[in-house]
Amino acid sequence: MGLTKERLLAQVQQIRSEAAIFLSDTITLLRVTGDTVVNGESVPVYASPEVLDCRIINRSGDNRSSIAAQFRAVKQSFYDTNYRIQLPFGTQIKIGDRLVYNDGVEEIKLEAVFIPIQHDLMGAFVIGAEKVA
Repeated sequence: MGLTKERLLAQVQQIRSEAAIFLSDTITLLRVTGDTVVNGESVPVYASPEVLDCRIINRSGDNRSSIAAQFRAVKQSFYDTNYRIQLPFGTQIKIGDRLVYNDGVEEIKLEAVFIPIQHDLMGAFVIGAEKVA
């Protein structure tokens, strides 16, 4: 009665279904389908919005300075807001796709910056996203 691949996969399916309990938030996914040029600027084109259950795991941030660009930059210091978001396993998403989350106070626009490879033994699917303007 050792661990076989079939027994492991059965456990993974159970973990995935039970992990759905934690998906208590909702988020809107906008998949990038291409781009168009407007007044000489490339503008992404998105597919129809898709509302997904999710879980916002944490928010953190990082300050960075641009000393070399002090005469060219509008601002010398930047603050990046980073998010970890659990999505339903099997969600098709790629780097650059946009997510919109409403925390009850404000609408937060995010861009997917880290997408793990999904595999058979993965129980939860957690991506990384950064806040965008």
